Amino acid sequence: MTPPGTIITLTTDYGLADGYVGAIKGVILSICAEARIVDVAHDLPPQNIAHAALVLEAMAPFYPPGTVHLAVVDPGVGTSRRRIAALTETAYFVGPDNGIFGLVFRHDPPQRIYAIENTSYLLPGAATTFDGRDVFAPAAAYLAGGLDPAELGPEITDPVALAWPENRRTRQGITGVVICADRFGNLLTSVRREDWPPERPPFIVELGDQRIPGPAEAFYDDNIGGTADFCKAIFGSSGYLELARPGGSAAALLSAGPGQLVTVRWRNR
Repeated sequence: MTPPGTIITLTTDYGLADGYVGAIKGVILSICAEARIVDVAHDLPPQNIAHAALVLEAMAPFYPPGTVHLAVVDPGVGTSRRRIAALTETAYFVGPDNGIFGLVFRHDPPQRIYAIENTSYLLPGAATTFDGRDVFAPAAAYLAGGLDPAELGPEITDPVALAWPENRRTRQGITGVVICADRFGNLLTSVRREDWPPERPPFIVELGDQRIPGPAEAFYDDNIGGTADFCKAIFGSSGYLELARPGGSAAALLSAGPGQLVTVRWRNR
């Protein structure tokens, strides 16, 4: 495992209007003044763990070895769900044990996971409503400062799995679901590029009564049109199939959101 560095990334659904993120940064810097804090995202949809997992999967591989990633999208705060610190081959991950790191762990499996229980490394007088400040921020700061993660608490071997939909494959195609919409209104689905047959056939995406052709090569590929006012299907930078509308919002045009069924049908089978 690479020794910890001084970079700490923050990924939350806290927003920036209420001072929550500022409090987390204050705790980190009080413990590890040399920390370099990177804001990844703070306007994630509240309590949407799957969306946060997608963001972590997309960004974590681009940080230097030893980076500490603090992520909090935590509808179970205050319950008996565990607080964890995980070590992988390349990084440290700190946050709730609710599956938020599930997609990252597919590519960078955890070598050790510890429950954060040692009160010596919690903020004194920790509340039950703000684990981001009172539990995860100090744990991340101590790790960045060189703390052996085993000091945080007992090792665990049964982290909570991410509640992620299973795509259904048939000879004619793949059925998945919409996971989330990004800020541009692109609909990210559970279907991945690696699910595709080796011959990479063209396809039609069925969403409700809409039919969207693909694959487009770019968001503004003039060679692909469609019946849904030029919505198109494209593999995004993170490898997931997206439904996009150039210059507009596919989510608004298609009146679609998380959980909606999408069916991909090969056009040459």
